[in-house]
Amino acid sequence: MAEQQYPVIEERALKPVPPRRFFGRPRGRDSDELPVALAGRRRVYRTRDQYVLDTDMPLDAPTVVEASHVSLVDVTADTEVVVRLDIPSRDAAHFTLQVAFLCTVHDPVAVVAAGGVDARAALSAYLKGHQRILQLGLDFDLADINHVRRKLDAQIRAYATVEPPGFAGTAVALAGVEVLTPGQVAELGEATRSHVVATTRLTHEHDLVDLRELHRRVREAEDTRHTGLLDAMRRDHARVELRRTTEAVAGDPAAALTLAHTSGEIGAKDLADGVRRLHESKAEQEHAEQAVRWQAEREDRQRAAEWAREDRHREQDIDARAFETRMAVVGELAKQGHLNMLNLRLDKLIEDVLGKAAPDRVAAGERREIEPTAPEGTGADDVVEAQLMEDERNTRVEE
Repeated sequence: MAEQQYPVIEERALKPVPPRRFFGRPRGRDSDELPVALAGRRRVYRTRDQYVLDTDMPLDAPTVVEASHVSLVDVTADTEVVVRLDIPSRDAAHFTLQVAFLCTVHDPVAVVAAGGVDARAALSAYLKGHQRILQLGLDFDLADINHVRRKLDAQIRAYATVEPPGFAGTAVALAGVEVLTPGQVAELGEATRSHVVATTRLTHEHDLVDLRELHRRVREAEDTRHTGLLDAMRRDHARVELRRTTEAVAGDPAAALTLAHTSGEIGAKDLADGVRRLHESKAEQEHAEQAVRWQAEREDRQRAAEWAREDRHREQDIDARAFETRMAVVGELAKQGHLNMLNLRLDKLIEDVLGKAAPDRVAAGERREIEPTAPEGTGADDVVEAQLMEDERNTRVEE
């Protein structure tokens, strides 16, 4: 059975995750798509030519969803990697060289980015790079195995000091050098096979336990996420219903009472009392509004009547002052004796002075009081002549 590869112990190509559908489940990968990261193992994702170390990301994380490849890297400290080489001997046989290295991965991303080279193959190439190691056994037979052990041990330790082993993201240290006899090689092969079988069985058992635990945690996480989604949906639904209810009963107390009765918050008696109070309040409000309107209309009518009285008084005062002025003029003319022949025109004169309102304001007795009489010794011709002269003066003044 082949030994397990190290440090990249597993690689997988990931299928693209389909886009989320409307009201569908969120985008995410299934747990069986990814290799199980047991203790001492880390996942590295490749996303668009970038490598990202898994830091316990959830299955719906953007890096996990968009990744095209995933690698599982063994980061256990001081992992032993054994390399065996056949060194030709002088008697056409060969010595079996076994070199043990202790490897520790300190940068899983660098290991994967470098192509995930197998440590055993890399260290084998490292040893073969020193040609003196491969040629040293040609001077000895198999019986000289002890001399070969000393020389190979010295050569390899000196080589590791001058040119230390190592590869990307991994620290390597030389642990030991052995040269095995043919019998040891046979026993080692059998022991190796038994060890591999036992290790594989134990690994499978541990993997099964870890898988069960991982499955349990995944189920708990899924249940928790599902419960959270349901709670969020319930809260969203409650908010929507509350908004709709608020919009429906906004400004309508009767609708609010009906809704409370329907939901069981109040009884039928409370509903009836509430509706009755609403009607009474509405009637009182309408009565108050009607009283306000009546009072406003009454005040408007009173104000209009007051303004009309003021206008009439003002017009009467103007007419009275005009009448008094005209009458003063007539009286002055009468004193000067110019109105003896104007009795016939006096009515027309008063009408011109007072307008159409003259008959209402001047009684017949008042007209007789202002009628002038000709002075004694004055004839009709003199009066006519005086009147003509007065008319001429008035005409000139007007011109």
